[in-house]
Amino acid sequence: MDIDLWKEEEILYKAYHDDEGITELFIKNGMRNALSLLGYEATEEEHNSWEYKVVINKELRRVEMWVIFCDDITIERYDVHLRY
Repeated sequence: MDIDLWKEEEILYKAYHDDEGITELFIKNGMRNALSLLGYEATEEEHNSWEYKVVINKELRRVEMWVIFCDDITIERYDVHLRY
């Protein structure tokens, strides 16, 4: 049985970029916690400057959620460099 669960682009976008911003807060908080586990503590100002972006990738049939940093982040202990 082949079931196609793919939705219209507008429906998918709204599901991951809701008007209340709940999903954005969830994703940004997850990123903040992941960075914290690596030893990087983002300031509140830094956290608030992060941009959240939702991309509907039709070719790969997936929804991509991105956190874009306004400033570079470096975690020297693990030689990690995140750049915009």
